[in-house]
Amino acid sequence: MCEHVMPRGIRYVLYITMGLIPLLSPMAMAELLAVDARVATQVYTGECNGEVRPDRVVVVGGISAQGLKPAVAKAQLDKQIEAVRQYVEGKRGRLVLLEVLRAAQTVTRAPSSENTATQPFILVQSLEVEFPVTEEVDAVLERLLQLGLDRFGKQVSIEASSYGRNVMVYYRFSDLRSQLDRLHAACKQRLVVEWCLSARGNKDGGVCKTAEQLDQRFPTLSASLQSSPVLREHGGRAPYFLSYPWQSAQLSQVELLGNMPLSLSGPLTIRTPDNQP
Repeated sequence: MCEHVMPRGIRYVLYITMGLIPLLSPMAMAELLAVDARVATQVYTGECNGEVRPDRVVVVGGISAQGLKPAVAKAQLDKQIEAVRQYVEGKRGRLVLLEVLRAAQTVTRAPSSENTATQPFILVQSLEVEFPVTEEVDAVLERLLQLGLDRFGKQVSIEASSYGRNVMVYYRFSDLRSQLDRLHAACKQRLVVEWCLSARGNKDGGVCKTAEQLDQRFPTLSASLQSSPVLREHGGRAPYFLSYPWQSAQLSQVELLGNMPLSLSGPLTIRTPDNQP
């Protein structure tokens, strides 16, 4: 069972009130309370702000193939995917294959090898195609359509036509954690400088003479960053919320609908050295 630990000065006051320890002199009691006040205020909070930029553009959708037999449809699909792969790799991109949907449709008349619309077996390969943001996304989309992309957006289905509109281009971060770490380090450096120039920091200038071992001398207690509101896939605008230490589940959800920097701001709290004699 965990025991709740109250500050020492409060414990002493409580013990005195209960008659559990001898009465202390006013000077001794003031010293005890000052110690607890000092421990409780050994923190420094400031505002952290900056921005991170996406470096990857991702097209999401799918490719379909039909056949008289499942193997025929699969062979056709593999051929189309290989053509997409060659194009993507030639543009310094990356092809990510996701789920394959398999279905069969009822054919009311004898299927003909020349009429692919009547083929009973359907395969749909959902995929993501990722490029550096330097690529012209509209030219990429046009070429992917020529290579057989006929399903659009994250909600890939067997049906070629879908209701509503599907977002098919997203901007993502290949290493958002590293960008956030650099932002955190820059904010922490500014915060330490502010503290060192403050009245409390001037009392113990020794810890401010070098930038080495900042994490040990001024550990981060908390950091909470909120982005500016950004357009979301299903409409409206909403911010992203990130807290330190950065969690992979949070980072994986951050994606933008446009190639633009993501502005972040929020409080950063560090623990400061005990500068009392």
